[in-house]
Amino acid sequence: MHKGLELLKENDNICGNFVDFMVFNGRNIRPGSRPWMALLEYNVSGPIRTRFKCGGTLITPEFVLTAAHCIEDNLVSVRLGEHDLSQPIDCMVYGNKKKCLDRPLDVPVENWKIPEDYDDFHLLNDIALIRLREPVQFTNWIRPICLPLSLDVQLDVQTGNTMEVVGWGRTEKNILSDVPKKAFVQRLQCGPDYATTSSICIRTNGTDACAGDSGGPLAYATSYKGKQRLVQAGIVSYGIGRMHRCGQQPLAFYTDVVEFMAWITETIVKK
Repeated sequence: MHKGLELLKENDNICGNFVDFMVFNGRNIRPGSRPWMALLEYNVSGPIRTRFKCGGTLITPEFVLTAAHCIEDNLVSVRLGEHDLSQPIDCMVYGNKKKCLDRPLDVPVENWKIPEDYDDFHLLNDIALIRLREPVQFTNWIRPICLPLSLDVQLDVQTGNTMEVVGWGRTEKNILSDVPKKAFVQRLQCGPDYATTSSICIRTNGTDACAGDSGGPLAYATSYKGKQRLVQAGIVSYGIGRMHRCGQQPLAFYTDVVEFMAWITETIVKK
């Protein structure tokens, strides 16, 4: 077995577990229910919200998966275990009991890798891996998402229809959200004008990712190791119809994770 695949399989028992079954027209998610969600932090001046411009997903203790167009020279760290950016610590109330998450963790970036054939003009092969300076310890609030490792899961993911997109991007009010929101979107066959093996086409119909959601996950709920888990099918990339507001564009495109599994498994074992 390839060493990179072995590393990913180490997460099989904990990846993709979710509590409930830029997102436009989205709903707030429960704090801690998507523990793989990451925020990329850039070294820019201004309010805290301007420092976080992209999302990503934790896939191993040392690597975060995101979009290549999110990689900039001033990318300095990755935040994990975050929910509400306006609060120092996130708490939930169940009945008369209060439960709080751990404080979010900011992990410095060591380096990143982008495919050699990434096309930054057409946003083809829009995928990147960020190596963290130190491996993180998994907790209840920091855990990896599942990737489509086996052929049967890959088939499920590539033929699935309704999928979930989550992010801190702009909402229907055109403001950046302080909390991650989710929306359900429909996968469809790309038309001849947009046919590419590296992308997933999504019909927006009023719900979609938006600015600030880039690099975040498109996920599909399916059976994984005998349990229903969320498996990452795509990465938020871009939309067609840039004169339209989010959710009003005819199509949106996500990088197809299945098509890059070989690149991912090879890259995570390179020094």
